Amino acid sequence: EPSHHMAYLYSWLGKHDKARHYLDRILNELYQDGPAGLSGNEDCGQMSTWYVLSAMGMFPIAPGDGGRYDLGEPLFESIQVQVNDTTTWSMSATELEGLIGSKGKPMVRHESIMQGSKPGPIARGTVLDGAYLCTTAPVIVAPAASFSDALEVTAKGTGTCTITDASGTRPCPMNAPFTLTATSTVAVDWSEHYAPVTAHFTRFDSDLKITLDSEYANQYAAGGDGALIDGIRGGADFRTGAWQGYQGQDVTFTLDLGKVVTVDSVGLGMLQDMMAWIWYPEQVQVAWSTNRRQWSSTIVVPNVDRQLEGGMHMDLWTGPIGRKARFITITARNAGPCPDWHLG
Repeated sequence: EPSHHMAYLYSWLGKHDKARHYLDRILNELYQDGPAGLSGNEDCGQMSTWYVLSAMGMFPIAPGDGGRYDLGEPLFESIQVQVNDTTTWSMSATELEGLIGSKGKPMVRHESIMQGSKPGPIARGTVLDGAYLCTTAPVIVAPAASFSDALEVTAKGTGTCTITDASGTRPCPMNAPFTLTATSTVAVDWSEHYAPVTAHFTRFDSDLKITLDSEYANQYAAGGDGALIDGIRGGADFRTGAWQGYQGQDVTFTLDLGKVVTVDSVGLGMLQDMMAWIWYPEQVQVAWSTNRRQWSSTIVVPNVDRQLEGGMHMDLWTGPIGRKARFITITARNAGPCPDWHLG
């Protein structure tokens, strides 16, 4: 769990006092005996494992890194590990303090526990000191991933910046703002060893407006009130933040195209993930009008088996419309309760 794991990382920067400050808070504030359960994702027992190890004053921040335990903030004056019938390993809070204050690395090796060895300082390396160079990837900063007129972007760091759009590829400055006026990909080539840092920005029609008659879930807001028309498309994973989610209701919204145009067809992108309780709508009604008084409409139905597992997405389109319209109202009918065969 990142919120728990990251507290130990302060020790890797030599800030052990700061690590112990947050470890003490986590141990004493995030673990209670009430009915609400533990803070964080306890599906696989990670939270309780973290507590047991951290209460002992140590934790494997990188389990594959030679079997080392970083030292933290014990809750006991001493601990004892019964390795087997003949071997016992122990460490007191005083010994732990000595390790933290020594010139060695504040850690315990797993092999010393298995051997029942008394904890002692572990010498800092000398051969590899300075062998690892710290390099920082550039960052592309913008207020949003989509825009209607123009967007100010800044590429921060070191490297060579380029903009690619429908007209081709051209250079852009580093560490100074520049303006995009079309759908573009900004890339910074910064190292021969790593892929370029890229960001894609989408321009959508500034005349297009949307009015929502349904309330989306806060945790699946995507881009907010304009998410359904901002040009950003979601993939097969609902966790990416690109999908706008609705629960327990029909989804109804009206598009204002800004002027009367000929509408060839209308489509709606949607996602289904049966194991995440996410379903395609039962049906989608599309209505169009030039004046919001007289309407024509059609209904389309997603023909997809609801028992299919895994994330999937589709664009559900009407047939040819070929009619004049300025306003389009779309209503996606809620799929209803989970079927009896569903695990939920």
